[in-house]
Amino acid sequence: MDESDLSEYELLRLNNIRRNEAFLAALGLSEVKPPPKAPAVRVVALKKPKKKRDRAYFERAVPDANARRSRRLSGKVAETTGLDDDYEEEEEDDGEDKDEGGQEEEELLVRYDEWPTEPQHLDDEEFQVFCSLRAWRKAKCRELQTEPYKIFQNRTLAEAIRRKRNTETWGELCDSLLEQQKELLFCWGVGPKKVEKDGFAFELLQQLNAPENAALLAKSRLVSASATSPTQVEAGATESTATEEEEEEQAAL
Repeated sequence: MDESDLSEYELLRLNNIRRNEAFLAALGLSEVKPPPKAPAVRVVALKKPKKKRDRAYFERAVPDANARRSRRLSGKVAETTGLDDDYEEEEEDDGEDKDEGGQEEEELLVRYDEWPTEPQHLDDEEFQVFCSLRAWRKAKCRELQTEPYKIFQNRTLAEAIRRKRNTETWGELCDSLLEQQKELLFCWGVGPKKVEKDGFAFELLQQLNAPENAALLAKSRLVSASATSPTQVEAGATESTATEEEEEEQAAL
């Protein structure tokens, strides 16, 4: 794989992934097993018994003269704490959310029900497929002597990987070429020219179906299925690109 096209961050992440995989392989933990199916359990809601209250419970007690009363309801002015008007409360900085350079660290979540817009939104297995597609794109640029974005942008590669990861048969099980082209056009950055016969979109599918990439995507499905972290959710992204607000506006019309 040609890695000269990768950035410093992408090279660092790729090396970390390879180091972790080698460590797990040395421990015999490289294979990911699917999670066991939970037995079907019938959940029955139990109603709490109502408490019987006697008549004395509902009778109002005589108010105590020493009991606290609301100064606002009694028409009195609230007491001040004696703080200056220009006092500003400063947040305590414990330094836990900052790195060595003093910049705040951003926690990136992997959400399989959303289409990624950047490579940072991909999991480790998807990121390795992304690096493979980058190498393919660079070789294609050298062959055609063109710019990388004219083939596919990084966002397009990332979304195509997620679509293939969520739906293993994405862009394949279609009755006709026209239906296949329509399905590929749902991906961001894929235009009509790229879904023409012998277009870049079909070459992209071939790269995604390569044995090494297909194995990585299959591993990603198993890892996310067995993960208990709240940052990983069940894949169920739909083909619709409209937001909830747009759907509400269309329903109102």
